[in-house]
Amino acid sequence: MLFVYNKFMIKKNNVITKRDWAILVLFLAIIGTNLVWYYQYRQQDKLNNAYWTNFSAHQIEINKLQACLNENTRPCEITPTVQDINN
Repeated sequence: MLFVYNKFMIKKNNVITKRDWAILVLFLAIIGTNLVWYYQYRQQDKLNNAYWTNFSAHQIEINKLQACLNENTRPCEITPTVQDINN
């Protein structure tokens, strides 16, 4: 057992080899791509939430108008909303 240990410990200098650099670069590339993916996913998730919130608000107004027209109740209790396109 001591022979096997000494066989692998022959190299005693602490010089970083090309293989070590390659492993380090690969590790950093994996971490970097995961971070980029994560932040893109978060941004897309925020956009999707904003879209569905806006869609739901419009769908509620459409449903109210359809109910008003189908039930033939007048006047319809719908107040128009104005949205600021800059927000």
